[in-house]
Amino acid sequence: MPCVAPGSRLNARRFTSLMPNVVGMLFSNFDSPPFEFGPAALARGQDDAASRAALGLSASLVPVVWWKPTCHNAARYDDTMSDAQSWRCLTCDARVSTPYCPGCGERRLHERDLTLRGIVDQLVRAFSPIDGRLFRSFRCLLGRPGLLTVAYLQGQRRPYVGPVPLFLIANGLFFATEALAGGKVFTTPIDSHLHTQPWSGVAEVLVSRRLEEMQTTLDVYAPVFDQALARNARSLVIFMALFFVAAPSLAFHRSRLPFGVHAIFSFHVYAFLLLLFCVATVAPPVDLWFGGAGFASDRLDYAVSGTLLLACGWYLHVATAHVYGASGASRAVRVVALTVTVAAISLGYRFVLLLITLYTT
Repeated sequence: MPCVAPGSRLNARRFTSLMPNVVGMLFSNFDSPPFEFGPAALARGQDDAASRAALGLSASLVPVVWWKPTCHNAARYDDTMSDAQSWRCLTCDARVSTPYCPGCGERRLHERDLTLRGIVDQLVRAFSPIDGRLFRSFRCLLGRPGLLTVAYLQGQRRPYVGPVPLFLIANGLFFATEALAGGKVFTTPIDSHLHTQPWSGVAEVLVSRRLEEMQTTLDVYAPVFDQALARNARSLVIFMALFFVAAPSLAFHRSRLPFGVHAIFSFHVYAFLLLLFCVATVAPPVDLWFGGAGFASDRLDYAVSGTLLLACGWYLHVATAHVYGASGASRAVRVVALTVTVAAISLGYRFVLLLITLYTT
């Protein structure tokens, strides 16, 4: 199923009125039920239809697919309905005559739930929707830049992972890959700060002063610094995405889209970049395995950095057309400006990590 119809644009003025709902759904998690029943599903369908009408979207752009039981599932559903006549919900202490409590969503306990088959079935149900949504989200993020953002903003959220959870998952994958491969994209050791970074001259002055204040030596302080910097790099990476929000806000200020649109776009951009960083982190060990210099190769470092910038530019070029309707020469200029901003934020993040770690350890 396609993410969303290509070429779709958002109606800024009509979308503004629904902005509270967009911000509220920004932090959606994985706990959404896989389907709804009866009047609740009908009301939900009417709400989605009204939302699409308010946004000026046609029904074909945002298909609403409600769960429909197959022959096998329909039989189970009918059996559950017959067994669920008048049971007490222990969560809200109410008498219920439906399979699920309308007040809290609690499900009636059946004997089969306590069997081995029932437990396995619950495990499959618990993880299958997450894995399916995550795989679908990554596939759309990597293969159709910008369409995942448009789908989320138009209300097509059930098939995909929310922007913030997706970003955090990509962040976890990146740092796990970096730890296994020994990469140093953001976990830059103090030796690199002192000798190979653009700010090495400033770093030497700051570090020497800090060592004098602490009355210690670089050999003693370096392991402490490197360990603390690695911890800070994992916990503060979200600020890169937040700082980037200002860039599309300025580049497309004439679109008058709400702040939340730019925030969602930014989280998807950095989720894409973190997945690219995973691939980039594996490249040096592979090069070393084939007899190259690995992380010590400046040539490989330049090649990987250039490839990352080109991939980032490609993503922004395609994504801005879908999300903001950008086109023509102005689109190229904005994409270059956004790509340069991404590179500047990445370098700035390394320097900020140096300052934070240096004065907190």
